[in-house]
Amino acid sequence: NKNKMFLKDVKSFIDNKNRIVFLDIDGVITQGSKNDWYIHDINKTIDYLVNKYKDDIYKRMKQYDVLAAYYDWDPLSIGKLKKLLDITYSEIVILSNFRFGNTMESLKALFKLHAMDEYILDRYSLYAVSFRSSQILPVVFIQRASYSLLYF
Repeated sequence: NKNKMFLKDVKSFIDNKNRIVFLDIDGVITQGSKNDWYIHDINKTIDYLVNKYKDDIYKRMKQYDVLAAYYDWDPLSIGKLKKLLDITYSEIVILSNFRFGNTMESLKALFKLHAMDEYILDRYSLYAVSFRSSQILPVVFIQRASYSLLYF
């Protein structure tokens, strides 16, 4: 019976193309204690990004978040995450402190800096007092919305 249940779960997982990765940015796609953003000219970087992406959203966002995403997100980690998302047909729900004070539009703009804006599905927006216990609620909601959850 356990083997049949396992195979049923695997088949369900393979058939379901709606998968979610809950992503915590700090320490996952950042390079640990790397803080290169502060050695760059803020205004020049923001102007460069506005011109490159033809979007003035970068002027309206928290400058720290923009520069941290541009300079301190690890390209290797971003590449591995993108590969995982592509292989598993997954989308991202932001579970990081970056979700506080950032709209969905601005979160997508941060990920656009790494050509990953299309992967952003949502952000978990309730303030978490206890990380582990308070993050269970979206699991129930998302399962009802016919998503499979990937645990890593």
